[in-house]
Amino acid sequence: MAIFKVKTTSVTAKPGIRLGSSLACGGQKQVVLRTGQAWAPRKARKGTSIVEVMVAVVIFMLVIIGSAMMFATGMAHISRQGHRRAAVHLAAQKLEYLKGCDYDELVQPDEPEAAETLPVGDVSYTRITEIQDHSLYKEVKVTINWSHIPGWQHSVILTTFIAPK
Repeated sequence: MAIFKVKTTSVTAKPGIRLGSSLACGGQKQVVLRTGQAWAPRKARKGTSIVEVMVAVVIFMLVIIGSAMMFATGMAHISRQGHRRAAVHLAAQKLEYLKGCDYDELVQPDEPEAAETLPVGDVSYTRITEIQDHSLYKEVKVTINWSHIPGWQHSVILTTFIAPK
């Protein structure tokens, strides 16, 4: 049970201002000021109402749900970027290998799109290499495709130009 200090003072009341409860006393009004509370209720407060509890629970749940959704979205983004980084590494690895080859050995494979399947962790990447001869240089394009979520296709394409040495 809360105990509040009650201070009684004699003040001339101004119209439109309520300071608490007032008592008429010979031409002047006695104004009772309650201290110890930010808000002076009309009746003594004995606890928290069910409405206040429900509002607090709803606000708390909104914060928790929002935080959980933000965490899940962040984890999905981190996973997606990890797969993308692996795909870029696989494409760059193939380009570096082809840059080190002799210029005359760089020819388009017999099959239009010779694909290599490269399993990395729990994801399978498909690497497709295309070589086009432009007489003065050769254009090499490496495409990496993967799907870490069924139905969602992702790809990375790296292209470079190789000139004779």
